[in-house]
Amino acid sequence: MLALIVISKSNKSDDDAAPAASPSTIATASATPTESASESAMPSESPAATVVTVEAPSGIVAHYTATGATVFWKAPSAVEGLTGYTVELSVSNGPWKIAATVPATQLSLDITKSESTKGTWTSVRVSSVYSDSQTAAGKVFGLPGLFS
Repeated sequence: MLALIVISKSNKSDDDAAPAASPSTIATASATPTESASESAMPSESPAATVVTVEAPSGIVAHYTATGATVFWKAPSAVEGLTGYTVELSVSNGPWKIAATVPATQLSLDITKSESTKGTWTSVRVSSVYSDSQTAAGKVFGLPGLFS
């Protein structure tokens, strides 16, 4: 509802010249919607698939071992529909290659270090994989050397 109040300073001659106040009509919105408006405003339920929220794994780190490194990560909070993780490696900015696909219950993977030429780096990427085939990649990080 909208109300307007006007206050002004006036003298007696202004009051005599002013028009007399009369009741005015104020438009008000109906408090109860009509049945047809309610039906058209209601969303209809459809048998469409549920939207799954995807989230990348976090806290991705590697700890060196005697034969290479173990990559660890934390599960995302969006676990509905999470089926597993894909761990990918890229050597010296080359193409990404899948090192392993692991189940959602596995939160680490051992990777092996090979002999490499000086200046070689291996980038590591861990992605969450969901039942509807959506993926979410975590932060990429690099390790000096050639890992597989």
